[in-house]
Amino acid sequence: MSTAVVSGALAAKSGNGGNAWTRLAWTGALSRLGFDVWFVESVPAGIDRAALAWAGAVADAHGLSGRLLFGDAGLDVVGDADLILNISGHLDLTGFGDGGAGAGGRGAGGRGSASPVRVFLDDDPGFTQVWAAQGSAGSRLSGHDLYLTYGTNIGSPDCPLPAGDIAWHGVHPPVLLDAWPVLPTPQPDRLTTVASWRGPFGAVEWAGTTYPLKHHEFRALLPLPSLVPAEYDLALDIHPAEAADLAALAQNGWRVTEPSRAAGDPERYRSWVQGSGAEVSAAQGVYTHTNSGWVSDRTAAYLASGRPAVVQDTSPSVPTGEGLLTFRDLSGAADAVRSVLDDYDRHAKAARALAEEHFDAVAIAGRMCEWAGVAP
Repeated sequence: MSTAVVSGALAAKSGNGGNAWTRLAWTGALSRLGFDVWFVESVPAGIDRAALAWAGAVADAHGLSGRLLFGDAGLDVVGDADLILNISGHLDLTGFGDGGAGAGGRGAGGRGSASPVRVFLDDDPGFTQVWAAQGSAGSRLSGHDLYLTYGTNIGSPDCPLPAGDIAWHGVHPPVLLDAWPVLPTPQPDRLTTVASWRGPFGAVEWAGTTYPLKHHEFRALLPLPSLVPAEYDLALDIHPAEAADLAALAQNGWRVTEPSRAAGDPERYRSWVQGSGAEVSAAQGVYTHTNSGWVSDRTAAYLASGRPAVVQDTSPSVPTGEGLLTFRDLSGAADAVRSVLDDYDRHAKAARALAEEHFDAVAIAGRMCEWAGVAP
């Protein structure tokens, strides 16, 4: 049996059920493929013990009991692994083989026997590529053999993001289909999402263009409830100091729910998604204005649950118009919401079909293993 290590922030993002699912999708898929799976997190010094306990509880509940390792405790399993999936370059892989082939390395032709195949997963497309082009160490790209990105159009003529000398392999965010069954919809006209008003990164500037952040894009949607009456409920991480935006959301008919209550662990997050009728959300400007092809892992969860998604257009490499509806402006968003509400059952059925065809975690992880040249 081959050993696979998945690494990323889990305890460091305690209380974030959606983030946890982005890790669990990969560990669950690799386990289903037959790998001996471990999760290794390099935690910051002084991290709260409660955060470590939260991560441990998540691991215990999702097939990783005794297989979550922090810091130096994970060095041996990393060194002995056959495959390392390094989400956002979380682990410093210095010393674990020679790596860094950039355009595919051993992942294109089978692994060597002395060290693991190291796979970089870019889940912040646009930010990663621009940082790398600007020479920022924050891109953390070096030391890997295979490069995956959720920006499926990166490297194509229609996407201006700098690919550099890396052969990016586009993948869709995986979702464990058996963990996201289709349940009866309690209220089709309850439109929700889970989001941060201001993300962790500043605006991205590239080739003379500064791309707007998510809160800029969301402000354009403020009048939507007045155009298409429904229940709009955002599980939104927004600071109380954003008084003007909070007031504007309320005045325009958007309810704001505390995200820790709605999505503070994987189970609550799943309940929030499955208790919705559909998703409505904006996207980071660097995702949409570059035609990156990015689709949110959150949207994948809505689709798998048979919940249609109305999201800002990124030129995704999956079919749109049924189940997954995209928009470029307020009018387009209103038309998409009307379409969902007018023919809900058709869109709900199409949503699950899209997830099964394009976001199946086991199929996506299997494709990664083929590229990496690693078998269970």
